[in-house]
Amino acid sequence: MRPEAIEEAVVICGDNNVDQGEMLSALAVIVAHSEQSIRLLKTRYHDSPAGNAKLKYAQILAVLGDPTGVPTLIAAVDAYDRWDEGVTLTSQRKK
Repeated sequence: MRPEAIEEAVVICGDNNVDQGEMLSALAVIVAHSEQSIRLLKTRYHDSPAGNAKLKYAQILAVLGDPTGVPTLIAAVDAYDRWDEGVTLTSQRKK
């Protein structure tokens, strides 16, 4: 695949104004060409101001196994204030 097409897919993934189909197509390109995409994603991640685009790049990098965006992911989880009580799961269930 042309390097320009991979770069375009990376740019699309940081855009908040694309429809779901376009986003999924871009993600398919990135996953199919992950070795080339990771370098571009890291550059976009570092060049993006804090916000939704930076978080998207961090999420994609994490899915691809790259830890670059972990601080952003941790900050997003810490900032989320609508957690519920959750469910206690255990292998020691009572019958």
